[in-house]
Amino acid sequence: MRYIFSFSIAFLVSVSARAQPYPNRPISMVVPLGPGSRGSMLRHPLFALTIAALALATLAIATEALPPTPDADLAKPPSDARVWTISSGNGASIHGHVWLWTDRSGTHWSRESLLLRGFVTEIDQQTKLGPDGAPTLIHVRGHVPEGDAGEIYEVKNGAYTYTSPVDRGSGKSRAGLGYAALGGTFEAFTVLIDAMLKTPDHALDLLPSGRAKLEPLIKLTVSNGKQKRTLTAYALTGFTLKPLPFWYDGDKFFGVAWYLNFLPEGWEKSSKALAEAQDKALAARAPALVAAIAKTPPGPIVFQNVKLYDADARAFREHMSVVVNAGRIAAVSAANQTRAPPNAQIIDGNGKTLLPGLWDNHHHYGADTDGPLLLASGITSVRDPGNRPELLMPRKARIDKGELLGTRIVPSLLIDGPGALAAQSGVPVHNEAEALAAVRRAKKEGYFGIKLYGSLDPKLVKPMADLAHKLGLRVHGHIPHGMRPLDAVHAGYDEMTHINFVMMQAMPDDIVATSNGMNRFIEHLGMSEWIQDRNWKPTRNIGRRSVPFVMTKILCRNHVSLAYSALATSNTSVSAGAASNVTRPSRVQRTI
Repeated sequence: MRYIFSFSIAFLVSVSARAQPYPNRPISMVVPLGPGSRGSMLRHPLFALTIAALALATLAIATEALPPTPDADLAKPPSDARVWTISSGNGASIHGHVWLWTDRSGTHWSRESLLLRGFVTEIDQQTKLGPDGAPTLIHVRGHVPEGDAGEIYEVKNGAYTYTSPVDRGSGKSRAGLGYAALGGTFEAFTVLIDAMLKTPDHALDLLPSGRAKLEPLIKLTVSNGKQKRTLTAYALTGFTLKPLPFWYDGDKFFGVAWYLNFLPEGWEKSSKALAEAQDKALAARAPALVAAIAKTPPGPIVFQNVKLYDADARAFREHMSVVVNAGRIAAVSAANQTRAPPNAQIIDGNGKTLLPGLWDNHHHYGADTDGPLLLASGITSVRDPGNRPELLMPRKARIDKGELLGTRIVPSLLIDGPGALAAQSGVPVHNEAEALAAVRRAKKEGYFGIKLYGSLDPKLVKPMADLAHKLGLRVHGHIPHGMRPLDAVHAGYDEMTHINFVMMQAMPDDIVATSNGMNRFIEHLGMSEWIQDRNWKPTRNIGRRSVPFVMTKILCRNHVSLAYSALATSNTSVSAGAASNVTRPSRVQRTI
């Protein structure tokens, strides 16, 4: 069995897109240590330094962004504009607002302002509709954390053109064709949903690719204490690889309850009920998928004549066979010496390599549909480093019971301090009593560890880590404001999330003092340009606190796993015809 499960180290590199309306294309590098591993490769300082170099080199891929429209030049909402808040935590934390209005010419306007953990979005959107209600203009201006949000789609004289930060295209316009904006406000979605509600099959072909479909999901009556609304949730498919639930009040958009809530002002407290209702409705689809795909073998399975990787010898083994029975590996041997049990299912592996299930050591498990997508990629286990507890843990329980197709989830409870830059899905703690209670909650509810965040009071780290270790929990996370990485390790951190926090060992005090924000991500990793721009010099007596020393110490002595996520994207446009002819959901196509 060592051929299958004995890893020293594994790499997983993935490119993905955050759910819109905020285009985000993170590049993730995870360095997980396998069970029982002694981290042999991590003992070499050169290997630690190589990871640091890779992190810096990755950022160089990004090209220089175009200057976005200044905030002062974005549209100003009138006093009678309709207002939606952007919130989290059942409406307890307000991160921003969206305003909608229509001017005298009939042009629809929307303006979004968002501050989320220090990442700023300031955009507006102008939308014009034709006689049939289809958009003839969608024009987005402003900036998102990745840079310029500028995007324009226009229909003139029977032809369309579009240009976004990642692509451009043109062609002949026709009825039943809509544009799936890369960014913009939520009105970029709702104009398409409104159009789909008017079609017989509630569907629409999309640009640059794919086909969107709208399905009724569930009805729910909610109240804000003064009014009641009976709402309908629709599942929108075809934009991404998972259905997106939207709530409507009759034929008018009401809001969404995702990892962030976009709800009318005064209705923020309804987000929990909306999220639970839509999650339950989507979960009702799961048993059919399990029955169709997750077939339980009636007896043993033999993977015959495969190639295996022997991690101990660091070599491939040809012509091997693996016998699996009752979900366990029963035997691994040379193919010509393997005896297949009676009634075994034989899978011919000639010319193929048999791999163990892969780990994604940093995946925020956001929906039931994550499971099939991960499994299809060969990922059978994930570490979830922070999520909404009321949704994640029931989802994990359904997977564990076999009711939902998904991976093994190893969750951590995200804990943060209060403030405008606090984590949107974190458990907020204000003092030591609350902090220790959160640690005990993590143990009671079955979490693997606790993930600490940037707004946490540094004084709480050691008592929380001491209690977590006493309870058998792992301690990891971002680095709280005012701490450096070695301070966190000495206080009890077992690992750090994101390599930029390792770089923070050598950063100036004003960066270290920050809770959360862009300067802890982009400016860290673009060190050469950052140093040049600020004429920065190493702080006095940095000595052994240099980045190479920290990398070596943390990686080699403390066996810390690192996940590196860069908000770096290329603004180089590509022709829409450059991709293959395979039809993909619109947002998926644009990540390729």
